[in-house]
Amino acid sequence: ALAHATLALALHAAARHEEARASLARARSLAGSSEMLVVRLEVAVAAGRVEAADDPAAAARTLDAAAEEARRSGFVLHELEARLARAEAAVAAGDGADAGRRFAAVGKEARSRALMGIARRAETGRRSSGRS
Repeated sequence: ALAHATLALALHAAARHEEARASLARARSLAGSSEMLVVRLEVAVAAGRVEAADDPAAAARTLDAAAEEARRSGFVLHELEARLARAEAAVAAGDGADAGRRFAAVGKEARSRALMGIARRAETGRRSSGRS
């Protein structure tokens, strides 16, 4: 499932959207039967990132659900990753103000937890969203 999710992200980045959606469908199918929450969360985040270009509302629902599931389960890194992807989806939807707020909140929490990689990515996203 994770390999297909990673492939979907790579195909999406290469603008091979049909192939990305096919790989994502396979990842979702495999993750759906997985007992490993980490697998389901990572596939959901990949799905949200791929969906954001075509259906920002679906991406938002997917990512919000993943962030909430990660939060309830104590998977802080996965929660922040889902929230970061959700901010990126807001950019894709053309809502720079919402994206800026989301990036700032993720960055603040990531810094408070010494998760500097995510904090830097959130700061970069905040800057690119046009919100200081």
